[in-house]
Amino acid sequence: AILERRCGHVAVVNSAMIDKYNLKEFDGLDGTVISKGYLKERALIKTQNLITLSKQEINKFMNKGIDLLLGFGITHVHTDDFHGVEMKTLLDTLSAQNRIKIFEKLNVPESSIEKIKHYTDYENEFLTSGSVKIFLDGSFGARTGALLDPYADDVENRGLLYYSEGELNNILTLCEKEKLQLSIHIIGDRALELALNVLSNYPNSSLKHRLIHLQVASDNQISRMAEIGLIASIQPVFYISDNEMALARLGENRYREKAYPFRKMFESGVSLSLSTDSPVEDPNPFLNINAADNFFDRKTILYLYMINGRKHGFSNDTGRLLVGEKADFFITKTDLLQASKIDLAETKAVVTFVNGNPVHGSLP
Repeated sequence: AILERRCGHVAVVNSAMIDKYNLKEFDGLDGTVISKGYLKERALIKTQNLITLSKQEINKFMNKGIDLLLGFGITHVHTDDFHGVEMKTLLDTLSAQNRIKIFEKLNVPESSIEKIKHYTDYENEFLTSGSVKIFLDGSFGARTGALLDPYADDVENRGLLYYSEGELNNILTLCEKEKLQLSIHIIGDRALELALNVLSNYPNSSLKHRLIHLQVASDNQISRMAEIGLIASIQPVFYISDNEMALARLGENRYREKAYPFRKMFESGVSLSLSTDSPVEDPNPFLNINAADNFFDRKTILYLYMINGRKHGFSNDTGRLLVGEKADFFITKTDLLQASKIDLAETKAVVTFVNGNPVHGSLP
C-alpha cells in the first residue's frame, strides 16, 4: 500500500510495498527513509513509475476525468500524464478520444527529449504536444520547495533542487534544438533563481518557455521574468488552500513580501494563465476564479483562463464566439462577471460544446 500526500511530493509505504517493488534501493534519495516507509520526490516518482496501468485502466480514468471537466465547461486541458504507463499506450489512448482538447506536456527524461518529434504522428485536432515538463524543486507540504533562505519551521532546511545549473542548461539547449517549449515546476525562489540564470541564455524565445506555480518570488526576479519573455501558469487556489501552511513555512515577513506575487507578475508584463493543478486541487475552475478575485478583477481572470490558457498551449483557437471560429464553449445560468463567491462555487455547465458538438449536458 502507498499513501501519498495531496501535493504528490511525499508518501508513506508499508513493508509489503517495499518488498514487492524492491524500494530499498531508493533509500536516502531526496531524504527518503525506507526504514520508516517514507518516500520523497524522485524516490516517489520512481516508485510511481513501477506501478503500471493497463490500457483499459487508463481509458477508464481518462473518460471519468473528461466527464468531470466537461461538467465544469472545460473544453481545453493542459496535462502531463506520462506516469506509470508506456508512452505508446498513453498516446494511443489520448489520440483516440474526441471530446476534449488536450495539450500534453511530456514528462520525460533528458535522454528521451529527442524522441518527442516522433510522437507527432499521434497529434490530431484533439491532441497536441510540444512541451517538455520537468520538476526543478518540490513542494511546501514536503518542505522540498527550494528556498534561498531556510524554512521558518525547519531552519536547517532550504528544500532541494532536482538539477544543477549546468544540467538544466543542457535540457534547455536540447529543447531549443528540438523546438520544444520547456515547462518547469518551480515553487521556491531558489529554484526560480536557478531557472532565470539558465533561461536568460535564450531571451524572448519563440518557444515561450513556461514557469509553473511560482509561489515565492522577489521583485527583481519578477522583473527578470518579464525581461526574458517567460510565461507563467499560476494557481490562485493555492493561496487559499495552502495559506496557513505557507505562512508557517515562510514566516510572516517573507510571506508578506514574496509569497503569491501574482498581481506583481501581471503588472510587470509577465503573460499569465490560470490553472487548478488538479488532482492536487479540485479541478473546478470556478473555485479557482473565487481565489483569483484576491488578485485580479473578474474580466481579467476570465481572459487569463480562457484566452491565455489557449495561447500558452500554442492553440490557434482564439476563444472568440464569431463565425468561422472553433465552437468550443459552455452555457451556464451564472453571470461569471457578476456572480457572488457563493453562486460561483455552485456553478455548473448546462451544456458544453467542443468543435460545435454538444459533449456534455443538453439545451432546454
